[in-house]
Order: sequence, then C-alpha cells, then structure tokens
Amino acid sequence: MFKNEITKLLKKYNIKEDSLEIPPNPEMGDFALPCFILSKTLKKPPIQIAQDLEKEIKPNDFIKEIKAEGPYLNFYINKEIYNKNILEQINEDFGNKPKTNKTTLVEFPSPNTNKPLHLGHLRNMALGDSISKILQTQGDTIKQVNLNNDRGIHVCKSMLAYKKWGKNQDPNKKSDHFIGNFYVMFSKKSNKALEEEAQEMLRKWEAKDPETIALWKKMNKWAFQGFKETYKRFGIKFDKEYYESKTYTKGKEIIQQNQKKGIFKKDETGATLID
Repeated sequence: MFKNEITKLLKKYNIKEDSLEIPPNPEMGDFALPCFILSKTLKKPPIQIAQDLEKEIKPNDFIKEIKAEGPYLNFYINKEIYNKNILEQINEDFGNKPKTNKTTLVEFPSPNTNKPLHLGHLRNMALGDSISKILQTQGDTIKQVNLNNDRGIHVCKSMLAYKKWGKNQDPNKKSDHFIGNFYVMFSKKSNKALEEEAQEMLRKWEAKDPETIALWKKMNKWAFQGFKETYKRFGIKFDKEYYESKTYTKGKEIIQQNQKKGIFKKDETGATLID
C-alpha cells in the first residue's frame, strides 16, 4: 500500500515499485529511492536529483516525510495508518475465537516484600498481562494469579534494618520504596554479626515469636500497599493472590518426607541438599 502511494508521487518519472529499496537503518526511512536511475534521464548528478525531488514532492496522508540523504530520497511512512491496519488485520485473523474448554493459569510478577517492584517486575507485568489477553482472544479462560514471596532471609534483612535504625517511623514516601531503603541500608552496613542477627530473626519468625511477627505484618502491609499502587497504575488485576508464608510449610513437609527416603540429604551445617 505504501509502495503504491510512493510510486503515485513519482509517477511522472516512470518509477516502478521495484525501484524502491528498504534502507539498512530505520532512522533513514522506511523506503528509499536511489536517484542513480534518474541521472541519465534528468542529466543531473544523483545527489542533485534527490535534493530537487525533496523540494518538489509533497508528503500526503500516507507518507509523513520525504528527505534527501546523499543520492537517496528517503520516505517515512505514516506509522499511525500502518499500526491501525496491522491491528485490524490481527483482530480479523486472530480475535474473537469461540470459547474453548481450556483454563490457563498465568502467574506474575511474584515480588519480594523487602523492596519495591523493579524493572524486571514491570517486564513480567507486561508479559503476563499481554499473554493473558492474547490467550483470551483464542477462547481460553484465563486465571491471573500472583505469588508473593513474603518471607525469608531477604525480608528479615529489611525488618532488622528498620528495627535498628527506623526509629519506629511510618513511611514518608511510597511505602514499598520506604521498605526498600532499609534493605539497601542493611546491605551497606552488612557484616558477619549483622548477617547472623538476620538469621536469628528468621528463626524467631519461624518459631512465631510475637514481636517478630508483629513487625513482619506491619512491614508487609506497607509493601503490599505500595505494590497495589503500582498495579493500579498499570491496570493489572489478579484473580487470586498467594503468599509464600502460607505455603512454605507444605514444601517443608515434602522435603522432610524425601529426606527419610534418601532423595534429599543434609550437609554438616544441617542444610538440605539434592544431588
């Protein structure tokens, strides 16, 4: 379609569609006319021809810009028309399929509650939501779920930093960023004693120590408040949210069963390993 529009603009020069080239770099345009082919007819150097044609030929609705570059006349197409046609074609070829009996679960972006969502999470949000929408057009029933990694040593590190240096203050910025600051603070101040203290906090959490659990609930609440702001901003919704704090013991039971069977082993520190 765009080639036809360009050949219409060049009709008086008897330029055929197959005379047009695709530039090696998109910044140089979408189509290019090598003006060498007009040099003999117009009795001018190709560079002069390109400059003259740039002044003479006017863009239209389909061709947004025409620019001379050396001996080439470069054409920049109207991307709005191009994208509209592509989207209409996609909808015609792939959209509105009848319902299938298939239910597909798409899980994303699965953040940790010790810091804010980062660029990798935004990528996964874009992928997860796009995949969901594409599969819906194919007739699938989609369930979008989110698994929150809300426990573990990484969470205890931000908790410990807040306990030591947070002065019991409430968030003074977006709440997940506020928590992330303490995780960074822990990393900057980290030493062997601090690492051992974080491990001890994790043991207390697993033993359901009331003070540790109360701090964990408070900081997790702030993390989730910040996450929800981001999800809302990006138009992301979930059918269900899962929490590692509610499921990790089930995995622990499976590991312990398989330790008895010899599938998993323990090393000298008591850590569970699999070969």
